[in-house]
Amino acid sequence: MQANTLYRLSGVSAIIAAILLLILGVGFLVVGDPNVPQFIFYSLSGGVAHIFFMFVLMGIYLKQHQQMGWLGLVGFGMTMAANALFTTGQLSSAYVVINDAIFSSAALWLTIGLLILAIANHRAGVLPKWAGWLMFVGHAVNYTSLTGVGIPIIVQIALFAVGIVWMGLAVMRPAPAGGE
Repeated sequence: MQANTLYRLSGVSAIIAAILLLILGVGFLVVGDPNVPQFIFYSLSGGVAHIFFMFVLMGIYLKQHQQMGWLGLVGFGMTMAANALFTTGQLSSAYVVINDAIFSSAALWLTIGLLILAIANHRAGVLPKWAGWLMFVGHAVNYTSLTGVGIPIIVQIALFAVGIVWMGLAVMRPAPAGGE
């Protein structure tokens, strides 16, 4: 499979992830309490969105891995691992204390990984700098809401989704002549 095809698939994954995240956001607006049984559909859409987000992350890293260097590799690896744990927590129906602990720590590590990835993306200058920062800020807002700051989850979801789509569309663009 050619690189441009993989980049396009990564971009399509970004759009799907954003749509699923917005469905999760609607769940918070419609149902409100994520601990009621009616919220399961919305929660599942958020978990599946994070699965698609992993494909977006792969496209982001592969598109600019040479320019990102070791910092990009650290951010990518940390974000992928934390996102896998975060997704597991999101899709898990067993809301027990250990699940909450894993979910909260994965959210923190995902936020730190996105920060490192945003810095590496900014320094690389291949993809839009502000798209990486939107993904980070969107998830950082989520982490602050987990700690009780009280920022509406729809703000987090909107920032994160816009960052993902922006980055995904940029990954889809063909490389300039003489590039990859």
